[in-house]
Amino acid sequence: MNTPNKKILILSHTGPYSTFKIGSHHYANMLSELGYSVYYSGISNSFFHKLRRFIAKENKPSKKIKDTVIDKDIKTFLPLTMKETWFKRVINDFYATKIIDNKIFHIEYDIVICDYPFFYPVLKNINYKKLIYRPTDNYAAMSGPKVRVYESKICLEAYKIISTSDVVRNELIENYGQQLKDKTHVIENGYDQNLFYNKNETVNRNHCVYIGALDYRFDFIALKHLAENNPNVFFDIYGPIPKNYSSVIKPNFLKCENVTFKGELDYLNVPDILNRYKVGLLPLVDNDSNKGRSPMKLWEYLSCGLNVVYANIDHVGAIPCLYRYSDLLDIDSIFKKAYDEIEKPSSLLAEIESNSWSGKVNLLLKYMG
Repeated sequence: MNTPNKKILILSHTGPYSTFKIGSHHYANMLSELGYSVYYSGISNSFFHKLRRFIAKENKPSKKIKDTVIDKDIKTFLPLTMKETWFKRVINDFYATKIIDNKIFHIEYDIVICDYPFFYPVLKNINYKKLIYRPTDNYAAMSGPKVRVYESKICLEAYKIISTSDVVRNELIENYGQQLKDKTHVIENGYDQNLFYNKNETVNRNHCVYIGALDYRFDFIALKHLAENNPNVFFDIYGPIPKNYSSVIKPNFLKCENVTFKGELDYLNVPDILNRYKVGLLPLVDNDSNKGRSPMKLWEYLSCGLNVVYANIDHVGAIPCLYRYSDLLDIDSIFKKAYDEIEKPSSLLAEIESNSWSGKVNLLLKYMG
């Protein structure tokens, strides 16, 4: 295992202030606890991002990294997620190195851990010894051709590639070549065992819950189907309300009085909410964006005593209290099994705890070398 006092920079698609706590937040916090000097930057805080937040009067989410982690956001003029052009490259390079004092560029890091390929253009301004690329999604499917330019280069230059699923690993090798095979590994996202645990084993649980994003990856059709076929079960849905809620989502659920969209939830309150329910839902649509989806939420649900009904999360294995459905043809029978099940095998706790963040961090340190 590595000796602490090394400097680690984490570059992530999600900044330190966020509605959701993601894998990079957990790695930053736990590596800091182990004695490493950890620096953190979300995807560039561009001039246009600032302007948009000012116009929209967006409220700042809560901080997800600890005070021991040093927040050093990279600042650019144009968003890094724009398509690569000579104009963007010249403007951002000049702005990031000549106009703005990006203090993140003045430090020498032992390791950079990057989970988003759009950071590639700024890597040349960062002093580091080793680069670890940690893809969390099938970015080529999510962002199209513009991301492949960056991802092919970051894969080539990375010392190790640590993907969060076999699906993502296989996609990288297929897209960018067999030469990546030996340096590409898998560490699935874990869960925070100090926060997520069963607090009411003796209380009779009822009803269903979902906590997460309500975007194009969420299966609203499956949710409506379950609600219509189980009118005596409440379906409480937590997550930031989408912009199309009033025009598209709300009208579609007018007759589903047992479905409530409750809005955003603070991360620290998530375990208490989960402990109120019997079944946790993860109804994900079958599309490329959900291929390689992290199973982290499965572990969070299970650790809080829920049975889980889910779809389109691969390579999970036969684990008690997890119930996977294929489509609307079998969802009713799968849901009934999950809702009626009250027994939890004694082996389940050990299975869940093996997927905690502490185990994931130890494995990451091994690959860091």
